[in-house]
Amino acid sequence: MSQRSKYRRQLHTLSDLQTIFKALKNISIVELQRVDQQSQNLAEIMSELERFQSLLRPLLAQLPKKPKGAIQRTNILIGTERGFCGPINRWLRDYKAEETSKKDRWLVIGSRLASLLNQDDTNVTLIEGAQTADDILDIAFTIKERLSEHLDFNQGPDIDIRLIRAFQGQDSHAISVSSILESPSENSDNSGCSVEYYLSDQQLLSGFLSYQIKYSILGALMQAFAFESRTRLTQVDSAMHRLEKKSQRLDQRLRQLRQEDITEEIETILLSEQFET
Repeated sequence: MSQRSKYRRQLHTLSDLQTIFKALKNISIVELQRVDQQSQNLAEIMSELERFQSLLRPLLAQLPKKPKGAIQRTNILIGTERGFCGPINRWLRDYKAEETSKKDRWLVIGSRLASLLNQDDTNVTLIEGAQTADDILDIAFTIKERLSEHLDFNQGPDIDIRLIRAFQGQDSHAISVSSILESPSENSDNSGCSVEYYLSDQQLLSGFLSYQIKYSILGALMQAFAFESRTRLTQVDSAMHRLEKKSQRLDQRLRQLRQEDITEEIETILLSEQFET
């Protein structure tokens, strides 16, 4: 195969790759727009839940609490399921490796992240991650079902759930760790709050915690998916830039080879004319 044929084949391959990356970029943009819209809708629900939580503070404050260390913490580690998302899963793996508590239970979102963890850890449960924005709601329900298997929502302050995801800090990446349920402050001012409980305390608390947990998980999944999509866009843009530069170099080299061939042909013609004369 001549050098020119080799370069032409490489240029054709690069052109195909650019087409694929453009499609990936367009998909990521659409998914990001969809999850941003969903996040805006969820923000209204979370605002109402926060208002309702403030009304429930008197009830929450009266519930007995177990001593520290007696509650098994559940960590929800939200990784990425799609490719071209940078080192997000490695950041989360490293975070988990630094956690020394052997009692914690872990729900790992994303098979790619799970593959990086210790497969012998019996406290780890895998849940498939989101491939599209439409998957997020189903995953939130799946997580809540897994939590319901070993948590009693009537426990109130004795529930310890943390949401762990990656995000972009000011200078570098960072890990966000947030608790779904925060214990009410002992000094909270509840004056002016008059609440009539039409349900029993247990029913009211269980229903509130169920919604609070579900929508908190849904919000964290949306934030993680949005960050994943933005990271994916950055990775794809970088790859497209490198492909473009490589294509330009190959095209330039192909033109040089063509110019050399033309020059050689002209020299051959001139030389043959000299011999004929």
